Amino acid sequence: MILFKILLMVLFCCVLPVVIVLKIWVYFATLHTEKKNELRTQKLLSYLPIKTVPELLKVLEAEAQKPKEYYFKTYYITTELHFNDVCLIQGEDNWIVCYADSHAFTDEHYFQTEQEACEFFFHYYFNLL
Repeated sequence: MILFKILLMVLFCCVLPVVIVLKIWVYFATLHTEKKNELRTQKLLSYLPIKTVPELLKVLEAEAQKPKEYYFKTYYITTELHFNDVCLIQGEDNWIVCYADSHAFTDEHYFQTEQEACEFFFHYYFNLL
């Protein structure tokens, strides 16, 4: 019985306050992270509309995403930009966005305009959808 009372005292005096403080800390840390993510999302959305690939590259540079590590490829004779395992392909009639990295997806999506393709890439790359 005495051992039970001692354990109960230790629980209420030592363990319970620590648990309460940890729960409060987790709550405020989560709140701060959510606010930070919301501000980042608002900042990223402020870049829209993105009408061309050069504009998209400027946005990626501004966000320190190192666009030279990406793989954008166009099928025009004079223009061919090579980067990593991400591609934004410009065909004669439409744009294809396809990439297979840790940010998004591995399939292809077709668009009628360069702006649609760039904005789709932007939304998926930064997980804004």
